[in-house]
Amino acid sequence: MTNSQTTLDANLDVMINGVTDREKQILQDVMRLYFGKLEESERHWDGIEVGKYRQDRQAFAQFLLIGK
Repeated sequence: MTNSQTTLDANLDVMINGVTDREKQILQDVMRLYFGKLEESERHWDGIEVGKYRQDRQAFAQFLLIGK
């Protein structure tokens, strides 16, 4: 079986059967650990890149590299 077939089978399995309880728990842990501390306005990227790019291209490059 090829990688493409294996990936397709895995995707179909999730689509038909859903995710396991363990996978749901992992998702909750990741969301809590990495996104739980973010302010509501920081939980999406809408308009952030464009605004920073338009302000200052050098600052935008720094933002991409270090996130500030």
